[in-house]
Amino acid sequence: MLLTLCPVKYSKSNSKNGSKLDMMLEKLLPIKNNIMWLSLKDNNVQDKHLKTIGKFVNLQKLEIEKNPITDMGIVEILANQSLTALNLDQTKITALSFENFVKMQGLERVYAWGTAITQEEVGRFAVTENSPALVLGM
Repeated sequence: MLLTLCPVKYSKSNSKNGSKLDMMLEKLLPIKNNIMWLSLKDNNVQDKHLKTIGKFVNLQKLEIEKNPITDMGIVEILANQSLTALNLDQTKITALSFENFVKMQGLERVYAWGTAITQEEVGRFAVTENSPALVLGM
């Protein structure tokens, strides 16, 4: 099952009882075992949301580009061993996430262009045993 959530407009009223994204992710929990692809591009996904997404144990592809995700958020999805592709383009991740990518045994490819990660860091990471491919551009 592929799910794409359209961008949500946020306002102060959303923050009182939790954001719309929080509520939408919570509504997906009953079907979490059936979700294989999830696209949350440019949806103001934050590190705290990855804790819920980390419960989607059969998730294979996760597109969370153009969101304020940091290295701290990546820790929340470590338990997902089904994840094969992770799109982190234009997020706030750094090379500090590399050690966590290696821990995700099923992870084959990470897209990270427009981040603080440099080509030199990717080159050093590429020689790490069992490391997924890191893509910084086309």
